[in-house]
Amino acid sequence: MRSGAEMVVKVQRPGVRPVVDRDLDIVGLLAATLDSQTPWGRIAGAVGLVAGFAQAVREELDFRIEARNLTAVAVGYLLKGCTREELTAAVRTAARGGTAIAAPVRAGWPGTCAATWRS
Repeated sequence: MRSGAEMVVKVQRPGVRPVVDRDLDIVGLLAATLDSQTPWGRIAGAVGLVAGFAQAVREELDFRIEARNLTAVAVGYLLKGCTREELTAAVRTAARGGTAIAAPVRAGWPGTCAATWRS
């Protein structure tokens, strides 16, 4: 960035989703074959393992989900110094549709609560 701050950029090639979907379908067929043809495939839960893997890969390709995950991690970091009472107030405010997070708002950050609540 011009300010000198470091940044991570995630780039997705155009047209990669159909390629990944095809590859995941192939892996799913292999898992189904292992499940039906081998005892260890059933014991290992090959179909379930592949389903979980495929879901995770597809989520990685959906930048909206990635943005929500990054936000959740950031919020967790910002709230790590909050007391139970502060977190409860933030959750109640968010449940009412108010603003629950604004960072950083206290001296001494990081490590102190960065939650605000207003409705």
